[in-house]
Amino acid sequence: AKFGFRIADPAPKFMEFFRTALKNSSGEFFSLISDLHQKDIMLTGDEYKRPKPCPDEKLLPYFKLKSLRAEISVIETDMLYSETLLSLIQETLAAVFPLHEYFHVLMQKLESGASETESAPESLLPPAPKQDFMW
Repeated sequence: AKFGFRIADPAPKFMEFFRTALKNSSGEFFSLISDLHQKDIMLTGDEYKRPKPCPDEKLLPYFKLKSLRAEISVIETDMLYSETLLSLIQETLAAVFPLHEYFHVLMQKLESGASETESAPESLLPPAPKQDFMW
């Protein structure tokens, strides 16, 4: 059984926005990551075949990711059917919730910025013809 936080197939635009946010201010992100590391939860994911250019060695492990996961796996059969599993799930979800909130806020920023920039160029374009015709 696996449980935690996962963004399985994020849009490339979102991952680029995430990398830009890391370059500009990584303090909050690394604070969240260090809290997870203290609970033995690592942020991992699938990696790009060709890593994106990274300005800082400290950011490199996160620049390589094309999907994001912070999860716990339980393989022990005894644990799957015990009462301790429930408390482990609660602790894990409580630990990854701030990371979820961080990415939720990033997504809101991306969407609000995208809606502002997408509406501006449309007003500069000439209107499409009202009737479609063939020669």
